[in-house]
Amino acid sequence: MTEGRRSVWRLGLALVGAALVGGSMAMQTRANGELGQRLDDASAAALWSFGSGFVIMVVLCALLPSGRRGLARMIAAVRSGELPRWTLFGGVIGGCFVFAQSSISPLLGVALFTVGVVTGQSIGGILTDRFGVGPGGPRPVTWPRLLGAVVMVIAVAWGASSGISASAPILWLLVPLMIGIGMGWQQAGNGKVRVASGTALMPTLTNFTSGSAFLLIGFLVHLAVAGPPKLVAVPWWSLLGGVIGVVYIGASAILVEQLGVLLLSLGLVAGQVITSLVVDQLLPAAEHTLTVAMVGSAALTVVAVAISAIPDKQVSGRG
Repeated sequence: MTEGRRSVWRLGLALVGAALVGGSMAMQTRANGELGQRLDDASAAALWSFGSGFVIMVVLCALLPSGRRGLARMIAAVRSGELPRWTLFGGVIGGCFVFAQSSISPLLGVALFTVGVVTGQSIGGILTDRFGVGPGGPRPVTWPRLLGAVVMVIAVAWGASSGISASAPILWLLVPLMIGIGMGWQQAGNGKVRVASGTALMPTLTNFTSGSAFLLIGFLVHLAVAGPPKLVAVPWWSLLGGVIGVVYIGASAILVEQLGVLLLSLGLVAGQVITSLVVDQLLPAAEHTLTVAMVGSAALTVVAVAISAIPDKQVSGRG
């Protein structure tokens, strides 16, 4: 097998991995949503998701030699200036996303909120790749990458079209848009932390640390205003948000070096959209009817990823 074919296979496997990781996020959303509904407190559910992930990572990093070595390397890299300090606070973006889900999405509607986030992710992916913010260095802004990003936004908007309200306060769309852009920088920062520390454990730990601290503040404010959450029995699977998050963040930090931020983001979205359809049918939170738009949207996300994955040398060869 030639080196070119090996590169194509590696890229294909990485994209499949990104889709699988994105699928896990759909399952996490379902778990966190169920927990928040049962407790009647979205802030408590979000804090549980991040807090349980934080506890898991502290235990893993303490027990595993690679975790202890990675922590020492990360601290040394920060002190030497090799690793920018902003890369340690990616979890704040995740915390903002969870907070916005419960505060802004009711104003915009879930559909328009999702379109805003995906549009922001596409913009953030293009910018971070162009300026080499991630560990893989600069990646050119090619027509296939731009077209793939546009097709992805169209795909998500198509699938969400039935839930978009004409009376939604469009100005609030800037919030999920900015969060989506921030997610691109979060992925890039996670990749840098992984490279500097030599292990995916470190970006996962830093994300859960900063995210948990951010959400703890939000929970305490909500506690003071609205009182404690309900103490009720919950399904066991609704408690798995933190476990899924550990896999999501760790795997994304590994994949971003191979794919770049844009391709990773598009692969994650495709996996999330497709898995969401399956989850809604097998484990519905409410009555969901499968529509042509939903199926077509899922198929179009795959097309978007395929377009963006066209090799740069192929593009330059045409020009």
